Amino acid sequence: MLRNPFYHGLIRFKGELYQGSHQAMISKEVFDKIQWRLKISARALDPKKKKQDKGFLFEKIGKCGECGYSIINDYHRKKSGREFRYYRCSKKSQTCKCGQKAINENNLAPQIENILSEIAINDDWYQWSLDTITNWRDEEQSSSNNEILALENQLAKNKSKLDKLLDLCM
Repeated sequence: MLRNPFYHGLIRFKGELYQGSHQAMISKEVFDKIQWRLKISARALDPKKKKQDKGFLFEKIGKCGECGYSIINDYHRKKSGREFRYYRCSKKSQTCKCGQKAINENNLAPQIENILSEIAINDDWYQWSLDTITNWRDEEQSSSNNEILALENQLAKNKSKLDKLLDLCM
């Protein structure tokens, strides 16, 4: 039901969408938000598409410094059960032969820790960022609440109209 474009003023006829003559119940923006949420929820709930979590510390860490392609994680498990986790360049470039070797996660962690320790955020910037994010969240919540109220009012009006129509039919 939530995927039906009828609710924002369109009609599907023979596989194509046309502008309907009826009044839209929700705006196109709200419909698009719903579709986006449904898409994310479907991905999160689909067990076939869910990637098994291997517990890597630095997933999607960045790009290779030599060729610019993605750094990917990989692991090997010996018969003894000992597991080795490492990160390497995907080497997808067909024009450049990347010479970077894989690096063990135990060797990579201290390097990343050293780099991140050099980065510091000013307390004023930090507070400003938190305030801005809070304002954005509050505005989004307020907007959502207003839309919900408007839709509830429209629903109540539609129910009363339906009741009147049913009374006329009887």
